[in-house]
This record gives sequence, structure tokens and C-alpha cells, in this order.
Amino acid sequence: MTKDKSSIEIEFVSTHQAAKMLNVSARTIQNWIKSGKLKAWKTLGGHNRLKRSEIELIAESQNNSTTGKADSR
Repeated sequence: MTKDKSSIEIEFVSTHQAAKMLNVSARTIQNWIKSGKLKAWKTLGGHNRLKRSEIELIAESQNNSTTGKADSR
């Protein structure tokens, strides 16, 4: 079973998409990648792609810390 382009685009986000999801600048995302805080891979064109699921976990964690909610897992 091979994945088509649209399913890959759903699984991964660009630096700018990740920045929007986390309410930070694209430069911050780039710095986090460089420092190792975020894992990313580069496209053939040299653009970073990040796992959507990883960004969503960070966003959820940020929301929990700002609202004071504890993770119920």
C-alpha cells in the first residue's frame, strides 16, 4: 500500500504551518529544529517538514499549561 501525496501532506506540515499551529514565528520553529527541540526532515528543495502529530502534541501541551489543566492520561 503506497501513500499518495495528499496523505503525506496531512501527516507533515511546513515550518510556517507549524508556527501558526503553535502561535510562534517561523524563525522560532527553525531555531527549535536547529537546537534539536523539534525533529524535521528536508525536502529535495531544502524545505523543512515536521510531523503534524508532534506539533499537535506540543500545541496541546501549551494549551494545558496556559489553562492550568493537567493531562488526564
